[in-house]
Formats: sequence, structure tokens, C-alpha cells
Amino acid sequence: MFTSPSEDPQDIFDAAIVVLGGGLTATGTLPPHTQLRVDEAIRLYRSLGGRARIITLSGGTPYKPNPLDSKGFPILEATAAARELLHRGIPANHVFEEAFSLDTIGNAYWLRSIHIHPGRYRDLYVITNDWHMPRTQAIFTTIRREKEQKSLEGFLTHVAPQWATWYDLHVWLFAEHNAYASKRLQADADPAKAKPLSPEEQLLLKTY
Repeated sequence: MFTSPSEDPQDIFDAAIVVLGGGLTATGTLPPHTQLRVDEAIRLYRSLGGRARIITLSGGTPYKPNPLDSKGFPILEATAAARELLHRGIPANHVFEEAFSLDTIGNAYWLRSIHIHPGRYRDLYVITNDWHMPRTQAIFTTIRREKEQKSLEGFLTHVAPQWATWYDLHVWLFAEHNAYASKRLQADADPAKAKPLSPEEQLLLKTY
């Protein structure tokens, strides 16, 4: 039987501040819109008196490979955000990472599975962007916003109704979702089945 060591009350937090991943630059740094998320996480963390855990999300995206570090290892979105938090003075034991997910649904699945449930957090603050912010408006308002609206409509109509239980989500994620299901490997093995990207999709790809 597993028993946990006694916990220091100073290390127990009721609040978790969640920073959604927002892609990386070609050199592996945070793009401006993700930097804004980190800025807000730090502001909120300090407003809570440092009594919160900051959890950074995402391993990357299935749409393009991760940039590599100087040793040739992939740079993960969660790690890049965590590194920035540490650089800005947040204690390392107050920063946790979730670097498995490849999309927003995966963000939620792994966040709950490996952090929220075992961490017993009662208050959850999720930080993302309003896509009208000046530094991101030019590309996201014209390209990304329309895509996000279509994704939302498809999600509510075709995906969400399939989940009645946590088990349903678990099976769907790993059997059907193109970012996680092993059947994606069959498509990868047959390049002839790959659909070429439209000009609009090529522009969208640059926002990941």
C-alpha cells in the first residue's frame, strides 16, 4: 500500500494557476501572446501572496515539430514557460509542468489527471488570451479567430456529446483523437494519403 510522506503545510496550496501553452518561436522562446499569459500568471500569483501553484501546459502541437535546444532535445512549451517563471523569480517548487498534451482537449485531460486530482486544488485559475490584444491582433483576428469558432462549433456538435463519463473521454482521446490515437501512425505510414495544406491552412500553421 502506498503511503505519502507527511506534508509541510507551507507546501500545500488550495489554488492552481494554469498557463495554457501558446506555441514557441523557431528558436524555442515564448511568442508574445504566451508571454502575456506568463505575465498575468505572475501578477495573479503575487496577488495571492505566493500561495498558489503555477502549472504550465503543453508539450507542443501535432502540426509542426518542436524546436530543438543546443543538445538536440525538443523544447517543450510547458518547459519554456516554466523556465521563464523561474527566471522571473517564482520558486521552482511552486511551478509544475504538464508537457504531454498536444491540444486544448489534451491540456484539460492531463491537467486533471496528473495535477488537479492528486493535488486536491479547490480554486483553479485558467489563463489564456483575449485575441484582440494589440500584439497578437494582426494575425489572430484575421486567421485564428475564424478557425477557433469553427473548432468550437464542431466540438460542441460532434465531440462533446460522446463523453458521458471520464472513461468515455479516456477511450475517445486515445482511440479517435488524431493527436493521440495510434491509428494516426497508419496515416503517417502512407504519405499518399496526406492532404496538402491550403494557403489559409499554411497561414494558420504559423500561429502554432
